[in-house]
Amino acid sequence: MHKNLFFLCLLLAPSFSFAQQSCSISISCKEKALQEVLQQLREQCDVVFSYNPESIPLTQKISLQLSDKSLDFVLDQLSEHYGLGYQLRGNRVILFKDSKRKQLILSGFVKDAESGEKLIAARVVDLRSGRGVLTNEYGFFSLKLPCDSISLWVTYATYKNLRKSFPLEKNAFLQLELNPDYELGEVEILADEARIWEGDYDPSEVWVSIREVKALPALLGEVDVMKTLQLMPGVQAGREGSSGLYIRGGGPDQNLVLLDGVPLYYVNHLGGFFSIFNPDALTDVKLIKGGFPSRYGGRLSSVLDVHMKEGNMKEWHGAGSLGLLTGKFSLEGPLKKEKSSFIISARRSYLDLILSPIVSRITDRSVGLGYAFYDLNAKINYLLSPNDRFYVSFYSGHDRTFTSFKSETQNVQPGLKEFWERKTSSLVQWGNNLMAARWNHIWSPRLFSNMTATYGYYEYKLQFNHNYTYHEELSGRRSFANYQWRYQSGIQDIGLKLDFDFYPHPLHEVKFGGGSLSHSFRPGYGRINFYSDFDRFINSQAVSDSSLIRSLENHVYVEDQWKISPKFRLHTGLHAVYYVVGKKSYPSLQPRISAFYRPAKNLQFKAAFVSMAQYVHLLTNPGLDLPSDRWVPATEKIPPQTAQQLSLGAWWERPDKGWSMSVEGYYKKLQNLIAYSSSENFYSQSIQWQDFVEKDGTGEAYGLECLLRKIHGKTSGWIGYTLSWNYRQFDHINGGRPFPFRYDRRHDISAAIVHDFSEKVSFSANWVYGTGNAYTLTTGRHQSWMQDIGEFSPFSLEGFAGVFAGERNGNRMRNYHRLDLGFQFKKQTNWGERSWHLGLYNAYNRKNPYYYFFETELISDNGGPLLPLVKLKQFSLFSMLPSISYHFSF
Repeated sequence: MHKNLFFLCLLLAPSFSFAQQSCSISISCKEKALQEVLQQLREQCDVVFSYNPESIPLTQKISLQLSDKSLDFVLDQLSEHYGLGYQLRGNRVILFKDSKRKQLILSGFVKDAESGEKLIAARVVDLRSGRGVLTNEYGFFSLKLPCDSISLWVTYATYKNLRKSFPLEKNAFLQLELNPDYELGEVEILADEARIWEGDYDPSEVWVSIREVKALPALLGEVDVMKTLQLMPGVQAGREGSSGLYIRGGGPDQNLVLLDGVPLYYVNHLGGFFSIFNPDALTDVKLIKGGFPSRYGGRLSSVLDVHMKEGNMKEWHGAGSLGLLTGKFSLEGPLKKEKSSFIISARRSYLDLILSPIVSRITDRSVGLGYAFYDLNAKINYLLSPNDRFYVSFYSGHDRTFTSFKSETQNVQPGLKEFWERKTSSLVQWGNNLMAARWNHIWSPRLFSNMTATYGYYEYKLQFNHNYTYHEELSGRRSFANYQWRYQSGIQDIGLKLDFDFYPHPLHEVKFGGGSLSHSFRPGYGRINFYSDFDRFINSQAVSDSSLIRSLENHVYVEDQWKISPKFRLHTGLHAVYYVVGKKSYPSLQPRISAFYRPAKNLQFKAAFVSMAQYVHLLTNPGLDLPSDRWVPATEKIPPQTAQQLSLGAWWERPDKGWSMSVEGYYKKLQNLIAYSSSENFYSQSIQWQDFVEKDGTGEAYGLECLLRKIHGKTSGWIGYTLSWNYRQFDHINGGRPFPFRYDRRHDISAAIVHDFSEKVSFSANWVYGTGNAYTLTTGRHQSWMQDIGEFSPFSLEGFAGVFAGERNGNRMRNYHRLDLGFQFKKQTNWGERSWHLGLYNAYNRKNPYYYFFETELISDNGGPLLPLVKLKQFSLFSMLPSISYHFSF
């Protein structure tokens, strides 16, 4: 009987066990003791828990929010998050401590200890488990770690490393503060600490610190982020002194330039010699040349992601400088200490304040000349709660240049006294306004979100006036004529986007989100007005299209950084866009994939493929570099540009010495490019801009980039080399044959060095060399419509007569090279720090070509008649230029 009862129990036990496991459990508890949670499970599922009270933490606080879950599911949650192992024996659950299975979440922010500013892309690593992560764009990180003692190591360039050891017994949220390293001496890296270098480097990404930007020599002493980036391999400057970026065969329009997440279009001052970025207002600059993450879209060649400072949350600070060209001042501090902060930074040139009075006095007020630009950056951030932060960013920057000429002519004859007065003036203005409002929220230790509303506006205006007055004194007759030409173009963007960072597993970092961007384009509106009372003639003529084009760009994306093994990781993603303009839509799926393999500790290989699409075009005048170049959208007639890029690279490092070296090759194919027709340009009389462009162009670019860099020690710097080819092809340009792109450059070398003699004195230098730019040689000239305007033309007839062009970009300028030198002298005072910066641009006075022109000379052969001889001559923009600037901070 007992024997039969025993076998019956064995038969019923699995059914009974299954019944217990399949029961439905709903539980809601926050920070309750484990003992109370087990009691609720007993009541809902009729089970008995067996355990050793000395090994099970009955007082540990438990948080669960579950509905209609099985007993197995609930026990798995206790096992994963609280280190509890279990076994089922009928209606009995045996609990025991299992620290190997317990996984906890360590999350938080990394910030500057002095200012409270968040640090982007700081490395946070647990040296015991080897798990690590980079902070996101807002300084947030999340790590899933075993329940154990951890040894946390945090590092960030130009900051002192932080090491922190403590037992991790429950989910923790940390505020990690790093102190700036002002000494920049040799950095000692311990054997176990060196593993933080493993798997984090991408040779397609360039990070530039603001300290590096300010340390290098600068044109006229005006330090510039863009000019520092031009010293990197794969990045070209275009013309002499220009701050444009031509990256891996792309034009400046193919760079996605973001300032606090807001797209910018024209980013230069003074015709391209300086960028709009004031280094005193910036905290982080990142350039991506290939292997683009899926969260970025809308451009083909690169992403330049720039972030403004948040403002010091602890103390008030100020900084400023006076140079040959501009003056700058910044002020930052807490609105409420440790709760909110602000920064405001302003920069203005004062060429107009100096030149205008001098020119007016020299010419007896017959000539007026002036140019000025300004930048204004402002930002406020407010800590709403430990999980919520709100930001508002603002930027405004404009250029304004004007000229005026006045002349008088007098004719006195018997019975006649005549006067002619001519007044000519021109005004050119361009600039950007943008604003961004952002809300960060931490939903859980694993999930972080950022919502951003953006507004951006770019506008270009040109106005020319010519007034002609005739006065006959004896008869009192007075007549006049007026010629006026106006042109205006602009872009307005309004957008909303939502981005998430999700950390589901130590091997996965997932980013996903989406957004919508509304574009309003006015590609160009021009009008010529002419009035004369000589014969009461009035004429008004539109010379370009005035219609407004609206479009909508919607996108979603997902990307996953998967650490498959300690030696192999994979970044995959998809960027999907649905672009609508008029009655036409352009859907696009853009896959992105990057693979990283590390066969040895100091060696890494990378392969990447990306597909990109771009919904704006830039119509550029051959030979000109003005903000008047037209930004135009993809339309029903003109499709968006597309590109595919494949890159292969390798990277080697010596972290203990601060040395690294990278080599990367790339191949890029471009489709649906547009350009001005050979016979048309910006000043053509066509009403519809779409009527005078060549479309369906293709491009091809490929090359090899090498970079040797040293980032630690008293001497730091880099040497970069680029070997590249870059071609374009259109059916009706250059006879349909491929031709070199405007800035095709075979060889490009750059070297930069900074040496600290002491804490007070430092020296810097950079040297650049490049193959000469390609250009089109003019072979003849013909009359153009501008000549019909006669003396009322805003342009000289020589400069804008029509020309016969030779092979498109079939000639080369002389090779370019230049050496710049700089010294900094710092001194600590009782109120802060002051420093003098001395610089020498083009130290050995190289006459580099800016452009070529024809000049006609009359010559005689052996005393014969004078005959015209046309010579090709070179114009050089900058010779040797010294500079001096004064900087202060408090």
